[in-house]
Amino acid sequence: MKVKQVDLLEYLARPTVRYLVPSYQRIYSWNERQCEELLTDALRAQRKGKKHFIGSILTCRSDDSSDGIEVLDLVDGQQRTVTAFLLLAAIASYLKTAQDTFMPSALPAPDEIKSRYLIMPSDDDVSAAKIKLSHYDEDEFTKLILDLNAWQACDALDGKDDLHGSHIRRNFAFFLKRISEMEPSDVEALWRGIEGLYLIDIRLDKRMQAQQIFESLNSKGVALNVADLVRNYLLLSERHDEQTRLYKEYWQPIQEMFTPDPASLKLDSAIKGWLTIRVPGSRIKSAEQVYSSFKHYVEEGLDNTKESLLKELRGFCVMWAENYRYHAVKKFRSSCDWAINGGATLTAGRPLKKAANEEYAQKVREQLKSEALDGRW
Repeated sequence: MKVKQVDLLEYLARPTVRYLVPSYQRIYSWNERQCEELLTDALRAQRKGKKHFIGSILTCRSDDSSDGIEVLDLVDGQQRTVTAFLLLAAIASYLKTAQDTFMPSALPAPDEIKSRYLIMPSDDDVSAAKIKLSHYDEDEFTKLILDLNAWQACDALDGKDDLHGSHIRRNFAFFLKRISEMEPSDVEALWRGIEGLYLIDIRLDKRMQAQQIFESLNSKGVALNVADLVRNYLLLSERHDEQTRLYKEYWQPIQEMFTPDPASLKLDSAIKGWLTIRVPGSRIKSAEQVYSSFKHYVEEGLDNTKESLLKELRGFCVMWAENYRYHAVKKFRSSCDWAINGGATLTAGRPLKKAANEEYAQKVREQLKSEALDGRW
């Protein structure tokens, strides 16, 4: 493991390094509050004339690395890194619009910002963003980075709140709006402040170290929930292609069963419900206890593979989503045969309570069962 202090701009400007957000990572979820904090950190650094620490970033060399280009998996620090790219993109986009009227002397030209910090060097006309996001965010982010004129602030702030990339669009618009409201001298001050931001770069030699270090890092931003920790624990140690396969085959369906699910509360409760069956006698109350019990079960009580666990959890979540209105595990019974790593249930055979709208409930059951049999879950 290598640990060193590095300036944020130096970290982003490495010409032979590309960053990769692994498939198991949660989607980009920072909002305006965290963006405002980053702006405040930069302006504070400029005002005090001192370096300002913004956190740690944990990376591991990816299997996608090739001769001449090192690809680094972002194990921890995705939110901070993507937000930094969005801030630089907003500055470049603003300068591209304003350069006919003024060009702050302390800032590089917009095309220089783009070529140095936002895209990979290329000998042909095919450019790639310096960071590759997960499939939820990739298209929208890449469109923005490759074409700084693609959006105007009024288009970005259109009030849409869809799952796919809404935070990318909204945060870029937030930065662009804030910068556009600044005086030229304030934009110069912001850039000097960004030059004063630094981070701790943690580079892992072995992927197996990643989860332990990931859990111990106390980073700013949106707190990790139980589902985040469980997903990372199960997928992080796998090679990138295997991560992608397991994520698409198991975790993505698990996650989407409960949509909309702000803060993953329904999914967290499903994991807790599954554990109460798999760990008889457990008295799990807090989120910390859920994750601790989950890790103990996997490391001490699971005889099969992690894939078998993911498959079982996916099946259990079909049943949980189908019967979510009842909450208590003892009232659940499903046509989905979810059990793989142990007994099906502690209360098998109990009748299912009648739903308030039985016609709709039966329709949902049939749809879930059909999708499970088709292999979509």
